[in-house]
Amino acid sequence: MNRKLCLTPMELYFLGKYMNAKYIDYHYIAALPDIQKHHDILEEKTLEALEDAGIADEDFSGHVEIDEDSAGILEPVFFGETEVTVEGSTVTRLHILQDRITTAREEDGVLVFRRASDQMLLSLLRETIHIRCAKVGAGFCEKTFTGEQLKNYDQQEKAIRLLKGEL
Repeated sequence: MNRKLCLTPMELYFLGKYMNAKYIDYHYIAALPDIQKHHDILEEKTLEALEDAGIADEDFSGHVEIDEDSAGILEPVFFGETEVTVEGSTVTRLHILQDRITTAREEDGVLVFRRASDQMLLSLLRETIHIRCAKVGAGFCEKTFTGEQLKNYDQQEKAIRLLKGEL
């Protein structure tokens, strides 16, 4: 199943709070307004929207439970120690937790998250791309692959390894 999860930056922020996130890409936080001014009101409205979408459910004690499929998509975003940015004609972010990869793209002001498949990763190799990979405790690596280079199987393999966070 290749379900997509569409969230506003505010929804992502509060889902991170409810899931006790360890990490969150600054790129997503930078898109937020100053939430400290009306934090409680913003959280209440955001939680209502998440409940209406079937993503979250708050019980009588105030505990918020996240839909299992949505949580599965977001775990690499909040707990993965590797982030990869792929810049080509569009920008795609990859969040990696062990062998699970979640992709993120911004589409019309909404963040669209999906579980990545090998086929999806291969689809990123159709044009000249610049890949930046950051891994907690292991460092940073970046490389540009031209469309011509990506026609070569060995170069495709190198690009795929970098997309998977293998520095």
